[in-house]
Amino acid sequence: MWERHSAIFLFVFRLESAPMHRLYDKADKLDREIIGAAIEVHRHKGPGLIESIYERCMRRELELRSIPATTQKIGPRRIQRPCFEEPLRFDIPIDDCLPVEVKAV
Repeated sequence: MWERHSAIFLFVFRLESAPMHRLYDKADKLDREIIGAAIEVHRHKGPGLIESIYERCMRRELELRSIPATTQKIGPRRIQRPCFEEPLRFDIPIDDCLPVEVKAV
């Protein structure tokens, strides 16, 4: 019998690629807490759920940890030069410095 396996992949994107951005230190401190929250959600919920459930649980876990987060925020993003404003939607933007994408496979 085949066992069903699944995993949560947490993609953490920094808003700017330059490590000296003014929000770098803030994002750097948050990323470990966010990864810990994702591990905790997966430990409690286990495999096999759909992405939206993991996302809701992740938002709740962040709330319990007093980490400010919003949901499905759309924001502009400059892509190369010349600057084109392209809307991006992140699952859980954290404190306006660390957008998080939750994926269930």
